[in-house]
Amino acid sequence: MPGDGSGISKQEAAALLESIVRNHPLVDGSNRLGWLAVLVVYGLNRYRLEAPDDDADDVIVDLA
Repeated sequence: MPGDGSGISKQEAAALLESIVRNHPLVDGSNRLGWLAVLVVYGLNRYRLEAPDDDADDVIVDLA
């Protein structure tokens, strides 16, 4: 169940995104990897994420 302490928190997912985007673990595609990681974490924890592509892209670019 979302937020019941059994999985990763939304703050931890945000920290994962920031870490991947800012540290550039890949030569190309770190931004996409970071976003995909958040989507996977949210899906595994049954969190619902509604973000238009433009807004999501803005967040990623601002982090980078």
